[in-house]
Amino acid sequence: MHVNLYLGGSAAVNAIGHHFGRRPYDNNAGNLQWLAFVTAGEGLHNNHHAKPTSAKLSHRWFEVDPGWWLIKTLTWLRLAKPRVLTARPRGAAS
Repeated sequence: MHVNLYLGGSAAVNAIGHHFGRRPYDNNAGNLQWLAFVTAGEGLHNNHHAKPTSAKLSHRWFEVDPGWWLIKTLTWLRLAKPRVLTARPRGAAS
């Protein structure tokens, strides 16, 4: 069951996220908050393309990234250590 959800979520991010959503950065992906709730933050796909190595996908106060909450909790418990916490965005739209 969880494999189906993971593969379906991944496909949804790539299929839907490259056609719809807000594009604050100059790339072909879009941010869809409803999809981010379902996929633990991956629906903020435009942000991911702007900062591909960053563990945090929410860049603005109103963006919700449930996966980041889990990463922060695991980091606080010293069970995880993200390689890159922040990265410089590529292609900010004007």
